[in-house]
Amino acid sequence: MKTRKIVAVAALLIAAGGAQASALVTNGSFENPGVSSWGNQSSILGWTGGAYGIEIQPNGTVSGVSAFDGNQYVELDTTANSSMWQDLSTTASNTYTLSFAYMPRPDNAGGSLSNQIEVFWGGSKLGTFTGKSKLGPWLEVEFANLSAFAGPSTRLEFRAAGISDSYGGFIDGVVVTAVPEPESYALLLAGLGLIGVVARRHSKPTARSTTANV
Repeated sequence: MKTRKIVAVAALLIAAGGAQASALVTNGSFENPGVSSWGNQSSILGWTGGAYGIEIQPNGTVSGVSAFDGNQYVELDTTANSSMWQDLSTTASNTYTLSFAYMPRPDNAGGSLSNQIEVFWGGSKLGTFTGKSKLGPWLEVEFANLSAFAGPSTRLEFRAAGISDSYGGFIDGVVVTAVPEPESYALLLAGLGLIGVVARRHSKPTARSTTANV
């Protein structure tokens, strides 16, 4: 019974450490709502659309294109240059890592001038992404050590920035994770240490005394 309690405590410590690095973005792979053909929506689960809404496309909407994660992705530039954002619950003292996948629309006659997207964190532009009109692969993008906005939330936003012609860049697999604080690492190591101690106790052979008959 004591061993079980130690393992349970260790598991809770590891969980506490892992919770600090949990994903913060809701519907980052744009699977909700599920669609059977492309469609333009004012907002979707977790995301608010700008004046021109949010366009979700399922696999195969554009010939040869499959989602980076799941079965759906977003095209930025619906009927015109569009945008979408999500306010994430953040802590001002923490730092965060943002990752997402980008692909320029492969059948876009406007090419790199039309496929541009911009990404913003707390109102500050992190970068602009563009590419020639050719089929994949998805470009995996990561921004590390992002500081949280001074408040209970930080806004993550994507905008179309090229020619406003209803053809734009694709995004998918949006993930934001909190970088664990040193205390979280200490909890994680403590939990792993306790499990190691229990494992060693179970594997250590038990000595037995014997009395020889003379």
